[in-house]
Amino acid sequence: MDWVPDLRQLRAFVAVVEEGSFTLAARRIFVTQSAVSHSVRTLEEQLNCRLLDRTGKTLGIIGEPGEYGKPSLSPDEQRFVVARRDSSGNYDLWIFELARNISYRFTSHPMDEHNPTWSPDGKSIVYLARASGNDKLFMLNVATGQKTQLTFGTHDDGGAQF
Repeated sequence: MDWVPDLRQLRAFVAVVEEGSFTLAARRIFVTQSAVSHSVRTLEEQLNCRLLDRTGKTLGIIGEPGEYGKPSLSPDEQRFVVARRDSSGNYDLWIFELARNISYRFTSHPMDEHNPTWSPDGKSIVYLARASGNDKLFMLNVATGQKTQLTFGTHDDGGAQF
C-alpha cells in the first residue's frame, strides 16, 4: 500500500482512545495537549474521516481489526471504499455503509486491488490492480459490479484523481 500513517499520529490516537481525554493522553505520551490534538487532526485529514470528537470520545467503530489501505469516502458521504488484506495476503476492495454499520467485500480476485477512488457522481470506483505484471487502472460500476480495464501497457500506472 502507498500510504503509511505516522507512528506519532497513531500513538496519540491510541492514547486518546485509551485515556478518554486529549489532556490525559498528552500526559501519558509526554507531549502537549495541542500536539496530541494536531496529531489526531492530521490523521483524520489523511484518512478523510472524523475518528474522535474533541472531548476524546470515540465516534464509532466500523469493521473488524485488520490491515487496510487509505479509504475513499463516497460523494454522498454515506459509504467508503477501502482495500483490505485478507487471510491469504491479498487485497480486495470493501465497501462500508456508515448509516447501517455494515461492510461487504466488493471485489474478490487473486490480484491485489488497491487505491480506490469514488467517481464524482458516486456511480463508479476507479482503482489499481495488478494485471500482466503491472499496476493498471480499472473502473468498477457500483450498481452492476461490471469491471472495465482503463489502461494497458507495460508500465505501472498511478492512481486516479478526479
